[in-house]
Amino acid sequence: MDIYLVYVVCALLLLVGVKYAGIKKFNDDYLSLDASKAIQGFAAIVIIFHHISQRVSQDGSIQTPINFFVNIGAYCVAIFFFCSGYGLIKSKDKKEGYMKSFLWKRLVVLLLPFFVINGFYVLVAQIFMKANFSPFTIFSYVVGLKLVTGDGWYVITSLIMYIAFLLINLKNKKKAIYIITSLIMYIAFFLFFRFINKKFEWIAFVGMFLMVPLYVVLCLSKGHGDGSNLFQGEWFYNTVLLMPIGMVWARLENKLVPLIKKVYWILLPVFGALTFFTYKWSMEVLSNPGYWSEYMHPGDPRYGDKLLCYGAQSLAFICFILFLVLLLMKVRINNKVLAFLGGLTLEIYLSQRFFISNILPMYNNKDGIFIGIFAIVCSSVVLAYLFHVLCGLVINPIKKLGSKKPAVDKTKK
Repeated sequence: MDIYLVYVVCALLLLVGVKYAGIKKFNDDYLSLDASKAIQGFAAIVIIFHHISQRVSQDGSIQTPINFFVNIGAYCVAIFFFCSGYGLIKSKDKKEGYMKSFLWKRLVVLLLPFFVINGFYVLVAQIFMKANFSPFTIFSYVVGLKLVTGDGWYVITSLIMYIAFLLINLKNKKKAIYIITSLIMYIAFFLFFRFINKKFEWIAFVGMFLMVPLYVVLCLSKGHGDGSNLFQGEWFYNTVLLMPIGMVWARLENKLVPLIKKVYWILLPVFGALTFFTYKWSMEVLSNPGYWSEYMHPGDPRYGDKLLCYGAQSLAFICFILFLVLLLMKVRINNKVLAFLGGLTLEIYLSQRFFISNILPMYNNKDGIFIGIFAIVCSSVVLAYLFHVLCGLVINPIKKLGSKKPAVDKTKK
């Protein structure tokens, strides 16, 4: 059956160009920008398969091997958050004046594609679907006050964590207070970190971890919705813990890696087994009681059930990420296709729902579904690239502006 070609494509993407370091050697740049881009590029494609499998399994009329991807998507998002947290600390350490240009280099890069793609969805709805949105509704969809697709949650969550990271590292209180006035939930967070300097950096890391339960509580208090409202749904918070974990890994990497190398061949099978068993356990917990158990008990929000699911998933994600890191220390994914896709992850993530909704219904049988999947992936990548180029016309000059170094006075001796 042609649906198995999905697995062939995944295998080729991972294996073509792969390089093994050897029994006694390791990849010292296992989480370099190129390496992380490649693995994120692969994760972006798997997320498309994940969302397709969700639609197929919900329909119930097609039972195909792609249903394997139903529960895999969150693991890919965990990769995004871990790499993002890791990159924040590495950039902060290596790039002079990084925090001064943080808003330019992170928030604009994150928000501009979000706004542009949201605008595209609204435009299509207005013209081709005869939607009659009010000006305020259009504004709400474009800026993310309401989500055009459920995938916009990733941008909102990343934005919150980026702002938290910025506030922790701001030395100018007035700038921090200006931001906090629009983000009341971060007032306590800012007050805790405003006096932090390099000497007490560990407090900042503790604060980033404390940020996670506060965010989880916020989302829990909102309950579940239809995917269009902010903070309603476990997908808003179930992987965000991996961002501060990525930060801590970046900070402790020089101490941890030498120790890991000494017992590598013990840790690899151990974390491989832990990944398998924690995944199986988390799947059992998600089945019963599950995040949505309040619908079985009207009037009871079932917070305990949700926290149990969150704990089980968090443990599974952590084991998976550590196992992945161990693999990358030995195996380098050196693939130009994945490197290209890795530069488009955000745009792919935000674009693919449009094609899943419009192409997949045309291939509602087992034999033709691979053609539909192929069309969805190709269309998503092409549209993502166009959005990337379009947004780059604005983002690239802003990046250069934020990267300008002060002129050196050559008259000084």
